[in-house]
Amino acid sequence: MTFSGKVALQGVSGRSPSDRAEGTRGIAAGARVMTLDGEIAVEHLVAGDRIVTRDGMRRLVAVRSSSYSGPAMRLAAGALGHDRPQTGIVLPAETRVHLRDWRAKAMFGAPTADAAVRRLFDGEFVTETRVTDLRVFTLTFDVAQVIYVEGLEIACEAEAVDAEAWLARTAAPRHRAHG
Repeated sequence: MTFSGKVALQGVSGRSPSDRAEGTRGIAAGARVMTLDGEIAVEHLVAGDRIVTRDGMRRLVAVRSSSYSGPAMRLAAGALGHDRPQTGIVLPAETRVHLRDWRAKAMFGAPTADAAVRRLFDGEFVTETRVTDLRVFTLTFDVAQVIYVEGLEIACEAEAVDAEAWLARTAAPRHRAHG
């Protein structure tokens, strides 16, 4: 969703959100996202929640959910290093994972890089699968961010924001139970 009167910012991938098919990236329901309140299942997050990112705490601008059917990647626990991910996880194949280890250097010649999870296929710890009606959530921030999902670093795109309207929606502290 782009707010009226503003231009959508480009995301981590260098493409605006409208340049990609909806539902091809995201976080599957049940996956836990690191927040200032601890790890919370992605389906319980709402705009304004405080998320732990590589840049520190950031507030969510938007949370969208969709049903996704198509290619996906299954990552075994520890596939990308100790507790990365903490448990097995399935992600749509185009979900961007932030790399900052030997993979970034080997694949992109850089110390860090964002890559579609499909690029990490190894046939043993990162395998291909197909999903049908996977509930997927897309988290959006005011600037591109890298968040922690089950120990993985996942790249999230940015969205232009009407600052006054966003502050009005998110300024009041909320207290709620997370399951």
